[in-house]
Amino acid sequence: MKKVFWAFLALLTLAWALTTWLGWQPPKDVPGTWWWQLRHHGLYLTGVWSVGMMSLIMLLALRQPWQERLVGGLDQVYRLHKWAGIAAAVAMALHYWGFKEFLGDGLKATFGRAGKPARDAVLSFATDWRGLGKDVGEWAMYALLALIVLTLWQKLLPYKPWRKLHRVMPVLYLAAVFHTVALMPLSLWAAPMGVLMGALLAVGSGAALWSLLGKIGQARQYSARIDSVQLLGQHAGQDPLEVLCALPSDWPGHHAGQFVFVQFDGAEGHHPFTIASAPGACGQAADGAERLRLVIKPLGDYTQQLHQQLQVGHSVRIEGPYGRFDGQGVQERQQVWIAGGVGVTPFIALLEARQPGAPAAQAGAARPCCITAPAPPRRMVCCHAFKRWRPVPSRRWN
Repeated sequence: MKKVFWAFLALLTLAWALTTWLGWQPPKDVPGTWWWQLRHHGLYLTGVWSVGMMSLIMLLALRQPWQERLVGGLDQVYRLHKWAGIAAAVAMALHYWGFKEFLGDGLKATFGRAGKPARDAVLSFATDWRGLGKDVGEWAMYALLALIVLTLWQKLLPYKPWRKLHRVMPVLYLAAVFHTVALMPLSLWAAPMGVLMGALLAVGSGAALWSLLGKIGQARQYSARIDSVQLLGQHAGQDPLEVLCALPSDWPGHHAGQFVFVQFDGAEGHHPFTIASAPGACGQAADGAERLRLVIKPLGDYTQQLHQQLQVGHSVRIEGPYGRFDGQGVQERQQVWIAGGVGVTPFIALLEARQPGAPAAQAGAARPCCITAPAPPRRMVCCHAFKRWRPVPSRRWN
């Protein structure tokens, strides 16, 4: 994930540097000229960083399989998505408050307008958009920064209103695209910056429209039904809930350790849950449909009410599977798996897949030693998934 992030940032910087160097003209020997040039190029570089990272955010939001292969799973895609958002926010702040306002006001107070570069030419069809582009860009920046802060600090909003508010992001991105097209100087539209920026804006705009149409993940959604609901404990709303889902015939199958987005309620939307079973480990429903197990811990307002809402036979939408946590490792080395509470669910699936005679037995996989955090007996998750358990002495890890 880090390599992809820094490689993309380097690509943006290199394209800007090459284009700027190819069109470089020595400034006049006037007091303040070099400082104005610093502001001038800093303004454009931070603008390139900002809109480039926002384009990456929109692309990553599509949840495409090739993205998982590139960075090692959807969880890493979301990490990259998060850090691209942080980078975009920092670049926006530097672009507007750092170079445009703070440095610009300081240079005016020190040198006046002496040495300030002339206004750059823009694309011919965007000549009359300059004023509107500035206003749209400024208001979009305020809204984007607010959304990024709310996204990074989710405690400010419950999930449901945050999810609805997050749908505004594609609209704000399109506003940033308009700002870029209206104000990016004609000199930067030359190769290689122009080619890269044009491609990013086109791909990002397409991704934004795809998101606004509600198409993200639609091709990987399947209609399933609830086949069994069981409370794993005695305290409803506190103890985990086991849900067995009967899958449709077109389900593509999954690997142990993967997860899915599940929609029990259309108004609530999809929530991610780990698949707590290996392929074929949960047997079949009465009609012969393959089943998978979900273990849901009540951590929020919605999941705390699921034990009252979920009924056998109810339909459910499942999107996925996602993730590349396969637990393979290196065959010659023993793995140590450490998990606590509901975090043990992917390891349950991985252990099931390693049982002798299991349909999805992972031959050649590294032999694990699974260690779970201490928990009261009523909070042990899915202990009935195995016929034999061998207790191990507890150890303190420093």
